Amino acid sequence: MHGTVEGVDTLAGPLPAGARFLLRLGLYGGDSHINAVAAEPIAFSGDLTGAPLGSSFGLHPVSVDPNGNSTGMLAGSAAFRYDPAAQTVTVTVNATGLTPGQHAAHIHSGSCVDQGAPIYMLADLTADQNGNIVDQTRTITGVTSPPATGWYLNLHQGDSNSILVNGQPALSFRPLLCTNLPATATMRGTTPKQGSSMPSGMASSPSSQAPTSSPSSPSPSDPTISSRVVLGAQPVGTVRVGVDEGRVSVRVDVSGLTPGSVHTAQIVGAGSTRPIVRLQTVTADGSGQVHGTVEGVDTLAGPLPAGARFLLRLGLYGGDSHINAVAAEPIAFSGDLTGAPLGSSFGLHPVSVDPNGNSTGMLAGSAAFRYDPAAQTVTVTVNATGLTPGQHAAHIHSGSCVDQGAPIYMLADLTADQNGNIVDQTRTITGVTSPPATGWYLNLHQGDSNSILVNGQPALSFRPLLCTNLPTTGGAA
Repeated sequence: MHGTVEGVDTLAGPLPAGARFLLRLGLYGGDSHINAVAAEPIAFSGDLTGAPLGSSFGLHPVSVDPNGNSTGMLAGSAAFRYDPAAQTVTVTVNATGLTPGQHAAHIHSGSCVDQGAPIYMLADLTADQNGNIVDQTRTITGVTSPPATGWYLNLHQGDSNSILVNGQPALSFRPLLCTNLPATATMRGTTPKQGSSMPSGMASSPSSQAPTSSPSSPSPSDPTISSRVVLGAQPVGTVRVGVDEGRVSVRVDVSGLTPGSVHTAQIVGAGSTRPIVRLQTVTADGSGQVHGTVEGVDTLAGPLPAGARFLLRLGLYGGDSHINAVAAEPIAFSGDLTGAPLGSSFGLHPVSVDPNGNSTGMLAGSAAFRYDPAAQTVTVTVNATGLTPGQHAAHIHSGSCVDQGAPIYMLADLTADQNGNIVDQTRTITGVTSPPATGWYLNLHQGDSNSILVNGQPALSFRPLLCTNLPTTGGAA
């Protein structure tokens, strides 16, 4: 954040001694309708009267429990190791000042200052009754190299099941502790155990000991293809909304839908799935794409209300009187349509919900992929989060995640545990002579193999949840 905010109130005199700047977790509703979580302090300045006006004052991050009591100094350290030969990242975390319970932890691309998307999801870290995390180790496999944009470790306020609501960061997404990870040839380090909480940041300090071997590089004579790929949540795309004398139109450009599927589209209110404006239905083509404009069935009596969002549902759910609960499930939201001028593009954020409509967490994953032309085998090892517990069909198709084609190899269903996680599940396909000329991709579906087709046609549960394009060339990793 870089900018100036103005006072809503005026002072009758000078700032009183000891006055401080306070930043809260969210918009807490004033004194009459307080959202206690949003009202939690997250950072204070020092005494604003301790130096001349116009002086800079550092912010001091804080953490409080649900009763508003301080949980102590937010601080921590992480022993970090990247082994390019084994293609593994291992982190061992110690931390203090947390609320007891589970905390989501991710490795993101970017830096603590310039944050990017999560690329590796760690199993939640657990703080004991005193708010401490003690020597908890997590290992990620199939890491071929650090991202060119850098990477960093984030520890969040909430657990993996609570940090997203309808695909958007919830209050509990708040980064509590963060460190930039080393991205040079020397990649073993320990972050300092000190006051290192967000938003101030924590630097990583690599040791002088380098890894035992360097990453292997492709050999022109070795046609083996081996790679670590990121599974992207589906669908993806953008919407642009126009309003003319109450008539609403929405330009929709989306991929990653079930080929030939038909969807209810609506504009809904802030924090709600109740429609403000119903839109014409959205129909995907044979490759799972939509490119076109839908018109509003309803008209607006005024401007779009603050927080209004575009919502795409899983199917045609029958309105309010004859609801098909599965078809009514949200699959993607836009951001706040009033946060930029009309006609601006807004990205879609995929979401996953359980049969009761509750978010199952952040849809994300990765796959270690290897094609061995000598053995004529393809092997994939999948990790994923944010799924409904149970079995999920997985296929390798010809084409790409954007321009979907027919399935060419069927994997045995992958099983998400009671927390919605798939952990190191490996599938091997035999008799693979070569990658298809049109490319190939891995799709993980909402339903299992017995439910995704009805009379040979894709059912609602065919929905692609996670997808990645697979490499067609490369060397052994």
